Amino acid sequence: MDMNHKQILINLICCSTLEGEELRHVLTAKRQKHYETLVKAAEESVARRLREKEAEVEKASRRKAELEARAAQLTVEAQILQAKVKAQDATTASLQAQLHHAIMMSHEKSVVVEDAESAYVDPDRVTVSGPKCRGCDIRVASVVKFFNQGTFKNGIGKN
Repeated sequence: MDMNHKQILINLICCSTLEGEELRHVLTAKRQKHYETLVKAAEESVARRLREKEAEVEKASRRKAELEARAAQLTVEAQILQAKVKAQDATTASLQAQLHHAIMMSHEKSVVVEDAESAYVDPDRVTVSGPKCRGCDIRVASVVKFFNQGTFKNGIGKN
């Protein structure tokens, strides 16, 4: 080999070493850029998911507050209805007591009526002693009028 070839070979080796080194740097830079792009895309995806989850949490919080308000409203309504039921129960008990009292009074009246019917005396069959009626002279007088002289100033009742 002559000197010229040796020089060319040395130059080629140096150039290829330089080109290899340069190629390595270019490939490393491309790999780094690709890695940064992947990391940026992953960060954007995670940030988007995080915003979506935060929106879901906010929506769930609002819904929870709405449900708690509704539960409080229903609790108040239930208490009002329970008070109405209690009042109506009291009214029902009072009406039942009044009905029971009316029934008892009805039974007492019917007992009195039955007693009066059973105590009926036929005046033609029974002889009763006492003053006789001045009108018919058959029955016993039911009202007796006594006049005292001087009771009436106009002269009625004087014998």
